[in-house]
Amino acid sequence: MTLEMGRRRFLQACGTATMIAAASGRSVAPAFALENAPRLKLVDKSGKPFKTGALDIHANYIFRYPYVSTACLLIRLDKATQRNVTIKDAADANYTWPGGVGKDGAVVAYSAICSHTYSNDSAKASFLTYSRTPNQLTGHSRVITCCAHASVFDPADAAKVVSGPATLPLAAVQL
Repeated sequence: MTLEMGRRRFLQACGTATMIAAASGRSVAPAFALENAPRLKLVDKSGKPFKTGALDIHANYIFRYPYVSTACLLIRLDKATQRNVTIKDAADANYTWPGGVGKDGAVVAYSAICSHTYSNDSAKASFLTYSRTPNQLTGHSRVITCCAHASVFDPADAAKVVSGPATLPLAAVQL
């Protein structure tokens, strides 16, 4: 297996990631499910499941999924997200991103690996960060930016590319 093939399989695993939405009390099927895809329950420091309303708006929460070395971003936006967005992936296949979860539909999660060069993170931080303030390079606000090559993604619209060298959206983690 080549390194490139390993990355493709990795992104497919990230895209098929699922987790239990504590706020709704039910799980949602992923847009492109693998059989026996692992599920994850995100918990706070005391071990209690996250409630979407308890998440700070515009904060970057980093969690590891599906592997302990794979960072993902969890973000509570200040408004509802687009719903049922059709995305073309790296294999030219279409899938549907259902949108955010929670009472206001504003909680989203994405792999923190840039779709441009698969830039990855360190154990404590991520090259990809969300900011509500205007991006210095593009002027866009409320976006995810990769500091490796300045790709910018819209988390409210299935992490579609806003600007930069990336041509594909970030891999969504289904909540």
